[in-house]
Amino acid sequence: MYGVEMHTYQWPGVYIEGRFKGESVTVKLNDSANILNIIVDDRAPIILNRPGLISHRIDGLGQGEHTIRLEKRTETQGTTGTFWGFSLPDGGKPLPAPLPRARQIEFIGDSDMVGYGNTSTKRDCTKSEVFETTDSQQAYPAQVARTYNADFQLNAYSGIGIVRNYDGMEPDRPMPVLYPRVLFNDPTPYDRKGWTPQVIVVALGGNDFSTPLKPGEKWKDVAALRTDWETTFVKFLSDIRAQNPDAFLIMGALETFNADYLAATKSVLAARKVAGDARIDLVTYPQLELTACDWHPSLNDHKTMKNIVEAFIDQQPDIWQGK
Repeated sequence: MYGVEMHTYQWPGVYIEGRFKGESVTVKLNDSANILNIIVDDRAPIILNRPGLISHRIDGLGQGEHTIRLEKRTETQGTTGTFWGFSLPDGGKPLPAPLPRARQIEFIGDSDMVGYGNTSTKRDCTKSEVFETTDSQQAYPAQVARTYNADFQLNAYSGIGIVRNYDGMEPDRPMPVLYPRVLFNDPTPYDRKGWTPQVIVVALGGNDFSTPLKPGEKWKDVAALRTDWETTFVKFLSDIRAQNPDAFLIMGALETFNADYLAATKSVLAARKVAGDARIDLVTYPQLELTACDWHPSLNDHKTMKNIVEAFIDQQPDIWQGK
């Protein structure tokens, strides 16, 4: 797209790609909230740190054909950015955008999928340090997508749960509420036309059980929370299946996190299989280093999770449906 259409974005991991011929290209956007990468061909990323309203020109590319990719690195739950297009100064020629990749993967999760503080080398981080060290493009969902040359969509939100977000925050905004949206504060649903993922990875639930229930929350005890969680999660997966009848659903869970959480996850999986869903299974992640911000997965941990997901995918001979 070349300066003719605006796109507002908010979910992590967003990327926009284009092709052109010419020595120069300008990236136009308005984003005072995010850190972004611009990658031309296979060159090192150009990093824009909360650039605001900007037309960033890149010169000296040579007269041949080029690809360009704009990537969102950071997480912004309360603000959005707007992409205004690529423009071509000095007589450059726009080329048709890259074709959608044959393989598509969707990831639905929380801070672990976001890559919360994943590039940090310490656990104790300020809010500013969490922001600066979060890089969704180095989190395991993006890594898995690169392995299979797949387009990916990352519906991940730090602190989110199935029915109860971390510490009971934002009780009206669990994942089943936010998932259909393009922007978190706008209930307009996402138009899924053209998006038919062969693989959907869902790793949720740790936040629901990670902190004690507080007075005033709607569950009288953990048993009631677990019952609600299982019922809601089963319905959420059923809705995902209805939208994606041929996809393989991979549930993800941490082996060592919380006994209620792991048992409830296995119960949800069993319920879906009893309902006749044959294309769903569970992968579990072992004890991780958790040396990034606030005891979150490190880059090594993301590599571990990447390898586990890929090993499972590689064991399913028909998972890509011939693509």
